[in-house]
Amino acid sequence: MEKGMAIQSGNDAAIALAEHVAGSEEAFASLMNSYAAKIGMKDSHFVNAHGLTAEGHHSTAYDLALLGRAMVRDYPETYAYNKIKEFQVGNIKQPNRNLLLWRDGSVDGIKTGHTSEAGYCLMSSAQRGDQRLIAVVLGGASEKQRADDSLALLNWGFRFFETHRLYEPGKAVAEHKVWKGTTDKVQLGWPSRCW
Repeated sequence: MEKGMAIQSGNDAAIALAEHVAGSEEAFASLMNSYAAKIGMKDSHFVNAHGLTAEGHHSTAYDLALLGRAMVRDYPETYAYNKIKEFQVGNIKQPNRNLLLWRDGSVDGIKTGHTSEAGYCLMSSAQRGDQRLIAVVLGGASEKQRADDSLALLNWGFRFFETHRLYEPGKAVAEHKVWKGTTDKVQLGWPSRCW
């Protein structure tokens, strides 16, 4: 089912999975909203599992980029479905709707979308060397335009930005005096990779 959702935008699979996980689509949307808040998606609200137009269901490009980052970082096994170009069920071939997978080998996801209200949308991600970028295009006029615009954003980002590791996780970068504490000083560092 996850493959069908990621590759073919299987709305039926999204509903079935939502009902299996949370008991109902409404309860699953509540879980989605909780997770969105946890990762900092401040301008999004979900009312269904599939993303089709509904009153009160909305997001922003920035929030979708946060979601993409969380998918890459926190769910690598599930994220891997996004780069599959095609799969087959019986005699039916199911192609991925993300045209960038065929255009650029560094692209490995993430998700397409389309409604008449939102237009053609694409949350894409690519990794070149140690650098990963995420681009979000909303409101495209066609599948081709959303792919062209996404690739232009990714190429621009790779051309004009560099990734630098600032701190190693768990390594002390400074020491600070503690006043009236149980110890005289404390080591300061970063709990995770800081780029």
